[in-house]
Amino acid sequence: MNAGLEDVLQFLESYRFAQDDVDYLASSGLFSHDFLHYLTGVQFSGTVRAIPEGRVFFLDEPVLEITAPIIEAPQCGHRALHQRGIPCFKEQCPECDVPLTLE
Repeated sequence: MNAGLEDVLQFLESYRFAQDDVDYLASSGLFSHDFLHYLTGVQFSGTVRAIPEGRVFFLDEPVLEITAPIIEAPQCGHRALHQRGIPCFKEQCPECDVPLTLE
């Protein structure tokens, strides 16, 4: 049964680069001032398709699809099994250290 969609949508609505994150990237000297300024304005602009809350779904059936520019929805390709009772976005990818997404 699908649950947690509201949490995912709230996460995406609040998706921003914190000033501390931008300051850290600036301190590395690897990024231009223009790019860092661009990051301060990034917010989720993509689309979300999902199975509605409370609907039963089949094993291996995609329950959430996010389409967005890569800076808003990065994918490293790592796949992990769902942990019952733990929203995917609260788990960090062991390979790229970003919140996991449900496919």
